Amino acid sequence: MTKKTRRPVETTGLELFDGRGRRRALLSTHAKDGMPFLALYDDERRQRIVLGLEAGGLPAVTMYGDSGRASLGCGMDDQGRVGLTLFDRDGNPGILLMIHPDGSRAVQILDHNLKVLWSATE
Repeated sequence: MTKKTRRPVETTGLELFDGRGRRRALLSTHAKDGMPFLALYDDERRQRIVLGLEAGGLPAVTMYGDSGRASLGCGMDDQGRVGLTLFDRDGNPGILLMIHPDGSRAVQILDHNLKVLWSATE
């Protein structure tokens, strides 16, 4: 019995299509910085969720509504803060929830111009 050697597949992107030829997933890298991402698509070919690494290798997940605009995002910044953002119907951040590296918490409600309407911190 001969031993088979597994070789990695090298490509710049991988697209998965369903039986009707609709793209359902895309695994690729951003052209600008080379960071990887996975995008999933619905029956209407709309991007609904993206999981990836931002600049500097920071993790991020964004969910998109029927309009194609962001509706929910979560990630981590370069200072170690973990955050959750709820977007309004226009794709603007509306509510921010954050946990800082020291364990403290913050909540902010923003208007359409990103002005803080209300905030609370621990």
